[in-house]
Amino acid sequence: MDRDQLVRWWDEAFSEGVWWAPWRLALEGLTAEEAAWQPAAERHSIWQLVNHLIFWHDYFAHRIEEGQPFAEQEVARLNWQPVPDPTEAFWSATRERFAESHARVRALLADPRTPPPPTSQLDLRYLLFHDSYHIGQVMYVGAVLGKQALEA
Repeated sequence: MDRDQLVRWWDEAFSEGVWWAPWRLALEGLTAEEAAWQPAAERHSIWQLVNHLIFWHDYFAHRIEEGQPFAEQEVARLNWQPVPDPTEAFWSATRERFAESHARVRALLADPRTPPPPTSQLDLRYLLFHDSYHIGQVMYVGAVLGKQALEA
């Protein structure tokens, strides 16, 4: 896969959408209470899904920048974090962290010093599919709440 094409798809997924709604719209209009709501006890909230996306962005960036993965204990601790404080300020900070982590991955994808996917260490192509899957879950839960604006 061509690096420029991957960067273009990453950008389009966030800002314009490809054949799905743009990721930037997935979190618009959601309150902290709505983002923390779980559709069932065994299901993740929108907030947990966003934390999961941020974690995997950070994980892949760390592997590229440091040349090694997080310790297994860190993966277990950070992968599906509960929402400790569902305030509007904390939700706003989480949305900002999501945008920042997206930009961090984009910078790595675009950096010619980053080995092009696939590499023996990781394959950033899969983040596009991973994020699309989970953003779809976010949008579905948001639609159940009656909150999703799915048009660009």
